[in-house]
Amino acid sequence: MKTRSPLPDGGFSLLELMVVLAVMGVVASLSVALLDRAQRQPLETAREQLRRDLAEAGDQAVQRQRLIGWQPREAGYRFLSWHPGEGGHWQPLASRWLPERAWPDGLTVTRRESAPASSDTPWVVWWPDGENIGATLVLHHAGQRLELTVGDAR
Repeated sequence: MKTRSPLPDGGFSLLELMVVLAVMGVVASLSVALLDRAQRQPLETAREQLRRDLAEAGDQAVQRQRLIGWQPREAGYRFLSWHPGEGGHWQPLASRWLPERAWPDGLTVTRRESAPASSDTPWVVWWPDGENIGATLVLHHAGQRLELTVGDAR
């Protein structure tokens, strides 16, 4: 005659349950880290592109011996050139080195310092001698933010 063991044949031991919970915890923490990275990637990519474009603008101001400005727009940004005739004014810069760019969907930019009163005034300006009027730009996307300081931010 067979004797019955005190434990039922079906079910899991405490050790098995603890191993499963530990594995689930590791998977959950990795997924949160990957999700955060996926949200930051468009922001980091946009900041790097902007950093390269701003450095090129400084180089172009010196090479072309002209005032060049950077201006954010609702969907992106553009570069401007100062034209001194008739009281002077800023015009969009037609340059293959500094094209107008679009932001990734949902990305916005603010300026840590107060923004110029006029929407026609650039936020950053480079002089032909290499000097610039800088700013600290803050890029926002999906609840994340990154800063980029340009030149002499005041």
